[in-house]
Amino acid sequence: MKKLTLDAPVKFLRDNLAAPIGAGSWIVGDWMPPIDGDLVPCQKGYHYTTIRYWQQHRSDRMFLITPGDEVIANGAKWVCRTAKLTAEVTNWNQRNLSLFAADCAERVAHQNSDPRVMTAIVAVRDFWAGKIGMEELRAAHDARAAAYATARAARAAYAAARAADAAYAAARAAANAAANAAYAAYAAVGVYAAAYDARAAEREWQNNRLLQYLNGEV
Repeated sequence: MKKLTLDAPVKFLRDNLAAPIGAGSWIVGDWMPPIDGDLVPCQKGYHYTTIRYWQQHRSDRMFLITPGDEVIANGAKWVCRTAKLTAEVTNWNQRNLSLFAADCAERVAHQNSDPRVMTAIVAVRDFWAGKIGMEELRAAHDARAAAYATARAARAAYAAARAADAAYAAARAAANAAANAAYAAYAAVGVYAAAYDARAAEREWQNNRLLQYLNGEV
């Protein structure tokens, strides 16, 4: 598989290769039956997105997709008359999303002095390195949950500690919490222009970090 970029077209599917919304299942390498009539975004046609917009789509598996010639752009998604899956992005998996969630949380961990923030982050990494078991990871998760409301940075760590149970949801939650924490650091003192810039910069860092995981670079 060639190196992925944020603009690579992808399709998110459930474990059984069914779309999260709609009917029917996909087969890798086979063109889907052409859609009759007018294509209508969010209503009629085969939809796909790009890696850049991963947070707007939730599903267990990610596939590279090749659309047919007729395509309509609609914001963060595209709709086409026919398409085929070309390959699965196998690095979109529980381990990598868990570690990515921990990375997002660590970026804003300095905003919270509660030691359980870093304990939860370290526990995620230790779990995937084989240094601790599920029971110890869940203990770190429970400790972090007890202080969940203290700060957005803590929420990012809380989400990261959930990653072994719900990898995609945890990665999305940790990324959102970290971006909001970056924003809040400036908004708290009334510097809103810098706050928006900080959140955008954090989102960009997150996308590029996720790309490193998907390309097997970390």
